[in-house]
Amino acid sequence: DDAEFTWQLRNALQALLEREKVDESGYTLYDVYQEYMVPFANTLVDMEYRGFKVDLRRLKEIEQQAIRDRDGLDLAFRNWAGTVCPDAREMNINSDKQKKQFFFAPVRNQKTGDLLGETKEFEAPMTEEEAAAAEKEAKRARVKKRKKI
Repeated sequence: DDAEFTWQLRNALQALLEREKVDESGYTLYDVYQEYMVPFANTLVDMEYRGFKVDLRRLKEIEQQAIRDRDGLDLAFRNWAGTVCPDAREMNINSDKQKKQFFFAPVRNQKTGDLLGETKEFEAPMTEEEAAAAEKEAKRARVKKRKKI
């Protein structure tokens, strides 16, 4: 049954792709599939089967460059976001909730009717200055009791 269903699905998809013209010459998406995607898929299968060498030293260099690029883009985004909302410099840019709040609030969810208000509080790590001040305050507030020996 699975094989028959798969064959029927293949035929249905082919018919859909053949109906989609790419240009005036009659070239279709199915032609694109046959000319480019099938050979590319075969190449990927060959690469997986045969394997290929990786220059691990070069890969490590590229990884480090990618990390620097990502960090630079994170900083550029934070700097831009800070021009819109100063607290956004400290947002967790990996948090979907915080990004949704930053980009879309206030907005009402059309499915649930919930309102995403204009402001929302999020926990953020202390800056180095805030941590130093808190540590200094904590040291001043500490009381120690000593016993006589």
